[in-house]
Amino acid sequence: MKKVLVIKIGTRGVSDALADAYFEGAKSKGNSVKVINLSNLKFDPILHVGKVKDSLEKDLVESQKLILWAEHIFLSYPNWWATMPALLKGFFDKVLTPKFAFEYRKNFPVGLLKGKTASVVCVTAGPGFYNFFVGIPGLKAIKKNIFGFCGIKTKTRHINSYKDYEKDEVKYNNLKKSFFNYGTKLN
Repeated sequence: MKKVLVIKIGTRGVSDALADAYFEGAKSKGNSVKVINLSNLKFDPILHVGKVKDSLEKDLVESQKLILWAEHIFLSYPNWWATMPALLKGFFDKVLTPKFAFEYRKNFPVGLLKGKTASVVCVTAGPGFYNFFVGIPGLKAIKKNIFGFCGIKTKTRHINSYKDYEKDEVKYNNLKKSFFNYGTKLN
C-alpha cells in the first residue's frame, strides 16, 4: 500500500472530476490517500522577494508536510493559456522552497524529494492540432523544471478537448472510470 497525495485545483471541472476518480480508485485498493484542494487553501500565491521560508502560511506548511508524507503525488489541472493556472504556479512557488524541495551543492541543484513519484494530468480544451504543433509547455514545465528539479520522477498524461467529454455523458463517465482504474494500479 502507498501513501498517495492528490492535488487538485478546485475548479469543479473535468480536471477535478478526474482527480476525484483517481482518489476513489487509489483508496479502493487500500492506499492511504489525502487531498490538497488548492482553492480551499488560504495563502498569497505571489512569491515576494526575500520572504521565502519565513512567511509560509499555515496551509502551506501543512501542504509541505503532506508532500513529505506522500510516496506518490497525483496532480490534475486545466490548461489555461498554454500553462497551469496561476493558483497552481503560486502554490509551487511558495511550497517547493529551497532546503525543503531542493538545494544547491557545488553550484548544482539537488532534488530533495527523491524517491517520490508523480502522475500529472493536464486537461486542455484547445484544438488537438494546436497542441500537436505547439505542445503543452505547462505540462513539460511541471515534469522537468518543477517536479523533476525537486527529484520527483514524473509521468504525464494529456486529455485533449474536454468539452467533448462534457457534451457526451457516456464518454465523460468512461473517462472518469478510466481514472478510477488508473488510481487502482499503484501497487
